[in-house]
Amino acid sequence: MIDTLLFRGIRQAKKNGFFGAYYVELTEDSFKSESTISSMSIRWDLIHRIIECRKCYLVYTQKNCAIIIPKRTFLSEEEHQNWRKQIVLFSKKEIC
Repeated sequence: MIDTLLFRGIRQAKKNGFFGAYYVELTEDSFKSESTISSMSIRWDLIHRIIECRKCYLVYTQKNCAIIIPKRTFLSEEEHQNWRKQIVLFSKKEIC
């Protein structure tokens, strides 16, 4: 019984997103993110590096801690490219 409830819970979380709606904002001063359970703002000088993978971006806030931004988040290729340009401009870091 518990296994069935756990499986249903995991399936529902995957369907709705583990943390619900997630919002990211890039400003000249900081990288801001907000979800239904948390929010944070990180100054650009505290971002260690940004890595682009096949399906996502990894924005490292510490050596072994990253914020994952799925590429499926972007509604169009134009929106994706604009976001990519902004993050390079504001962070002053190359995307690896």
